[in-house]
Amino acid sequence: MNNIIKYVIIFILFSVVGFLYESVIGVQTSKCGDSIMNMFNLCLPMLTIYGFGAVALVFFRDIFPDMHIIFLSIIATILITIMECIGGQLSLRYNGYQTWDYVDGKYEVCDGYIAPHISSVWFIFILIFYWGYDKWFKNK
Repeated sequence: MNNIIKYVIIFILFSVVGFLYESVIGVQTSKCGDSIMNMFNLCLPMLTIYGFGAVALVFFRDIFPDMHIIFLSIIATILITIMECIGGQLSLRYNGYQTWDYVDGKYEVCDGYIAPHISSVWFIFILIFYWGYDKWFKNK
């Protein structure tokens, strides 16, 4: 599969999955996704931060195909956590409100946009993601 097409499919798929996930847990209340979609006057059920995160994970795996999955997951967790901090700061700057907040956590960092317990959950999800990605794409 062409890499560009693969990245576009993964971006759309995970943007929708992120929207559904946040809708199920009650965080996402808008039917129109996030401000990036609204910027283009598109009312789509997508949260693009999940799409960008998944594309970053796949891109990172494609660059380092032989790296051990646990080491790769640790590095990817650090990168996704940094992305969460930057994305949260940009969202506050351009939307004028804080889109998510971990201030209730004991050790919140980056104005409440990241927290160690959330990063450990990201690590588990990323490890599962890479395991599935390797099973699906490694031999193809």
